[in-house]
Amino acid sequence: MNLVILPKSNELLDIAFRKARKESAMLKSQRNRIKDAKGKSIRRIEVSGNYVAETLRKAVEGFPSMRETSPFYSELITATIDVGKTLKALGHMTAERRIILRLKGQAIGRIKGLEKTEAKKAAGIVREYYGRLSNLVKKLVKSIETYNQAARTLKELPKIKPGLPTAIIAGCPNTGKSTILGKADQKQAKGCFVSFYNTKAPNR
Repeated sequence: MNLVILPKSNELLDIAFRKARKESAMLKSQRNRIKDAKGKSIRRIEVSGNYVAETLRKAVEGFPSMRETSPFYSELITATIDVGKTLKALGHMTAERRIILRLKGQAIGRIKGLEKTEAKKAAGIVREYYGRLSNLVKKLVKSIETYNQAARTLKELPKIKPGLPTAIIAGCPNTGKSTILGKADQKQAKGCFVSFYNTKAPNR
């Protein structure tokens, strides 16, 4: 499964603020002081907020839906991760994303409403927004960890086409499973080391 692995919360903020600083610095300076302050401040808020929100959106929307996936994969997912805990983390990420976007809109609206003599207030609004954005992202520490753990596990699941006929060959080690497979399929079976095969049973 092609799932996104999220950066840690502090790394997510570092990337967002770095992008915002870079993008705002690329704006051409204007002679009109208030227009210059508004333009650069709005760009910082937009870039930082959009980056965090978009990163969370990709993670949430890229996660497999238990309703839409095949019964086989649904059972496989349920057997390999804590679905309830993971869905709760995804819900938390979605809720925080909505708040981030709402706060972004409010901060931009405040900057747009500044008067000609209030250019210095723009920087204060940006700092305030950054502080609230940081608090929201830091609340996601455990949810991001839960999501990443599930995503890494699901990325390791085999790619199987549930619609195709499937046969399972099971048995003890060295009893001819690979031979049977070779008779049914011309491809050579790939073996792998499984630790419990070589684990000695405890003495009773």
